[in-house]
Amino acid sequence: MKRYSTYVSAIGALCLLAALLWVLPEEVSLYLNIPGLLLVLGGSIGATCVSRRRKHVLGVIRRLPMLFKRRHFDTAAQVDRFLAAAETYRHGRIRLTENLALRIGDPFAASAVGLIVDRIKPEEINKILQWRVNAVMSTEQAKIQVVKTMASFAPALGMLGTLLALVHMLYGLDSADINEIGRSMAFAMTTTLYGIVIANLICRPLAMKMEQVQQQKLTILHMWIEGINGMIARRHPIIIKESMDAFIMQNEQFETDMPGHVVPAH
Repeated sequence: MKRYSTYVSAIGALCLLAALLWVLPEEVSLYLNIPGLLLVLGGSIGATCVSRRRKHVLGVIRRLPMLFKRRHFDTAAQVDRFLAAAETYRHGRIRLTENLALRIGDPFAASAVGLIVDRIKPEEINKILQWRVNAVMSTEQAKIQVVKTMASFAPALGMLGTLLALVHMLYGLDSADINEIGRSMAFAMTTTLYGIVIANLICRPLAMKMEQVQQQKLTILHMWIEGINGMIARRHPIIIKESMDAFIMQNEQFETDMPGHVVPAH
């Protein structure tokens, strides 16, 4: 069931909204306002593209389908291969360690093992790894801010549509009939509705989902740093595995918890 929790939640929210629309009016089409939807959605995307870097906006759009899949970081096999490399390094078999590093399957860990094999100083290795972690988290945070920016613009664009419709209605009071006034008011109200729905039922939940994935990635990266430091110290693989298992357990806890916390800045 956990595997499809995101789908179930999204479908449930849409079904609830559809049910409300079905029982309130006689015709659901009364809530359909294509120009208003284009104004709110297109305006929100356009304003976001102006305020954020285009590559981050496109990156969010490309990864949207992935957010609806259950993110499971299967690190068990990668950790086993890393421990095999740590064992060979502990015994001074450098060439074999290099070959095993290529099979780990995680670029972050493999490159770190390469630094160890190249005899880079431990403090320099940790600086490099921390810089890479900060770079990854900075990119992830920028993508999250894209979605949050859209969430902040959507209600404002909805209100803009409302004001435009009200201005149109007021200018036509002397000549328009009651039906024209009603259509203008309907346009005004539905654009506000679209802004609220896009912000609170789409953008903010997606941002929370992305924050959870970011926290999972950060946990995995810290796990690799812990393992790398153990390898540098030539600790026994059993001891290294114990320290890494703590991060794996924390990551599994993130997979079962509901998203909603904010990742601290690094």
